[in-house]
Amino acid sequence: MPIKDWNEDDRPREKLIANGPEACSVAELIAILITNGTANRSALDLANDVMKMADYNLMKFTRLTRSEIEQVEGIGPAKSTIIRAAQELGRRIAAATPPTEVKLLSSKDVFESMKFLREKPHEEFWVIYCNISGQFICRQQIGKGASNVVVVDFKEILRYAFECNAGRIILCHNHPGGTCRPSQEDISLTQDLKKICKLLRIDLPEHIIIAGDSYYSFCDEGLML
Repeated sequence: MPIKDWNEDDRPREKLIANGPEACSVAELIAILITNGTANRSALDLANDVMKMADYNLMKFTRLTRSEIEQVEGIGPAKSTIIRAAQELGRRIAAATPPTEVKLLSSKDVFESMKFLREKPHEEFWVIYCNISGQFICRQQIGKGASNVVVVDFKEILRYAFECNAGRIILCHNHPGGTCRPSQEDISLTQDLKKICKLLRIDLPEHIIIAGDSYYSFCDEGLML
């Protein structure tokens, strides 16, 4: 049955108008975006198939490729383009730079500001630059690598610190598809950089590793002493 023939309370668009977008499921939001279905299947049927392909997991949804999305019967280039635009908007919103008045004072603060790394299929290494009181100045991607390898340049990290007059830096990287516990290389890198920062009177209080919805805090685990 076409959505237009449903009870008004069950139609995704009317549901959003009446109760707000937070009242809609992810599939309902996708159905609103793609507007219509096919002769035999509603837009919501198609949207549910897309989410089924992603195991109803938003993280997996953001990683669906065009070819995967178009495997759903009834979704061609036009509809897949709309869905991929929504994926990219979500990524850009998640990665948006925090306002400068934000203070990063706990491991959870850092995780919340960097959790866009959960979606990355490859490893990325970022540095957050703050003043000495923890107020955000800027953040910079320092390295990007394969699924579990990234090269980090200490000179580049410190160059940005001097350029933005940062008194504190926070390290953050992701472990795509794996555990958030640090490798020995992660620990050695952090300890070596902390020694250099101490000589330069730059505070390095934290290193966060993100994997899915979990994170590992070097500070919380006593590794930054």
